[in-house]
Amino acid sequence: IKASITANGLCFNSDTAAANAISDYEEGTFTPTIPLGGSSISYTIQRGSYTKIGDLVEFQIDLYLSGTADGNTLRIGGLPFTAANQTTYAFGGAFLNYSNAAFGSLHVVFHIPSQNTIIQMYNSETGNVIAGTSSGVALFNNKEICLTGVYKAA
Repeated sequence: IKASITANGLCFNSDTAAANAISDYEEGTFTPTIPLGGSSISYTIQRGSYTKIGDLVEFQIDLYLSGTADGNTLRIGGLPFTAANQTTYAFGGAFLNYSNAAFGSLHVVFHIPSQNTIIQMYNSETGNVIAGTSSGVALFNNKEICLTGVYKAA
């Protein structure tokens, strides 16, 4: 593979078209939150990191928290970039790669809604959104969750 730097960015194999060039690379950190689904939240660990290449954002989140669950839709907020409009092909999500029983036997799907900086949680068996007080959710009882995800930025 032959790579070159042009006015459009990093190009490969003599292709200098702007649409095919990598013109943006960024790494950084952000602070994830639980903006809905609980109250009086305190965080023992609250960290996020990302790598953005072009409009593709890969991220990791580690939250260790306690608080009081409520009936609001459970969300994780604070993603570093707004997600692209889903009508154009942007369907972001994440997977849970560690938890100390924050969701019990509940199977959770993590989805990044169109034009948002949040992660919405759904019950994979019913398709329903999960609230802080949903059966099986123990997230606010000194629990840790680690997520890895990807989405297209607007």
